[in-house]
Amino acid sequence: MSDDASNSARVRIVFLAVGCEGGICALGLFLSVWLDLRLGQEMFREPHELLWAAPATLPLLLVFFGCLNWPVKPLAGIKAFCEEVVRPLFRPCAWYDLAAISILAGVGEEVLFRGVLQNVLGGWLGPWIGMLAASILFGLCHLITPTYALVAGVIGFYLGWLWVTTGNLGVPIVVHALYDFIALVYLAKKKVTPAGEGETSNADFADSR
Repeated sequence: MSDDASNSARVRIVFLAVGCEGGICALGLFLSVWLDLRLGQEMFREPHELLWAAPATLPLLLVFFGCLNWPVKPLAGIKAFCEEVVRPLFRPCAWYDLAAISILAGVGEEVLFRGVLQNVLGGWLGPWIGMLAASILFGLCHLITPTYALVAGVIGFYLGWLWVTTGNLGVPIVVHALYDFIALVYLAKKKVTPAGEGETSNADFADSR
């Protein structure tokens, strides 16, 4: 791909991703204000609690790499989607593009699904049923394949549990954003060789903006 074509592809995907995730973020913030949920008090309430974010991301990364490498038939669809759709889609992006997209995804999706939906459903159904219901909705919104939706639902439940456990919405926000960033960088820098394996160097990825 020429530099002009690569840059054009990069602009399109960044614009689309930022617009989509930014829209989710705006919707979540609007609903939180409209419903008077006061999520600002739940975000980064105790900055030291964010130290949990890095180790709390590890289980999600284990799930991610397990989906890509564990030779189980139901996971084949997830691997195919990551390799055939996500990787080429984000390949033209620079690391800072992926960082911006990941931050918006972390803030927007956590505010909407945990801060708003889990909060409201928890008030109606009880905290654990509300968390389960919000996680199911989260999974259904990621219905790429049935297995993908199931994995996303489990991840949603885990992120909801982090919020309930810490009482700090900033923790699942940072975990979500960090996970998305690592996963996107890994996929974006991976290069499919004729044998179907292999990766580019870091320098190659830096040149692929």
